[in-house]
Amino acid sequence: MDNLEVLSGATFVFLASHDALSKATIMEWLEAHDVPFIDVGMGVEEIDGRLTGLLRVSTSLPGRRGQARRRIPPPAPEHDDYGRNIQTSDLNALDALLAVGAEHDENPAEAALREVSEESGLTAVLEGPALALPTGFPHAAVAAPWWVVEMAAAPDNHTPVAHIHVDQVFVAWAAECAPTSEPAHQARWFTAIDLVQARDVAEDSRLLAVDLMQRVIAGQVALPA
Repeated sequence: MDNLEVLSGATFVFLASHDALSKATIMEWLEAHDVPFIDVGMGVEEIDGRLTGLLRVSTSLPGRRGQARRRIPPPAPEHDDYGRNIQTSDLNALDALLAVGAEHDENPAEAALREVSEESGLTAVLEGPALALPTGFPHAAVAAPWWVVEMAAAPDNHTPVAHIHVDQVFVAWAAECAPTSEPAHQARWFTAIDLVQARDVAEDSRLLAVDLMQRVIAGQVALPA
């Protein structure tokens, strides 16, 4: 590659490339220059006429390159169903979201709980998946977002141009009403009536909260014991 010099001076890199061959070259350059990076990848495979996909986020840090190298697969042209199909924009967006919204070895649900703790000081418990897993299922369930929404975003300190956010919205219960750690921001509690009348709350957040409150009141969402 003849443009690796554009990375000179970078202190952290987010790497997302559909070209596995060029990705390997970029990774070698970053490792040689002791630059930490997060690599995101997507695997799409056709099985019985249907596409199945896997998203991956790997963090590579100086002195700990081996762990990332074991997780980032080498080029495999013989398994390139992704390259032969139309790119799925939702998967691409989710892959990028996982890279910048979660920390090392976090899934989105764990990132949501960490953010609640950091921002409000509250210890929270996520509302679990709507459907129970079958008896004997060998893998642990991860709390799923209640809503996944897409919205236009203005330029910010992460992306200097207008872009699209794909947000995963989780529902959680506070284990205690009082903060258990020093919060980054002051939070306040709302009743259902407060939310209907509140005009100092972002409208999208207010509408989701009102809907959730109505579901609780109607008995569609069970309060924790």
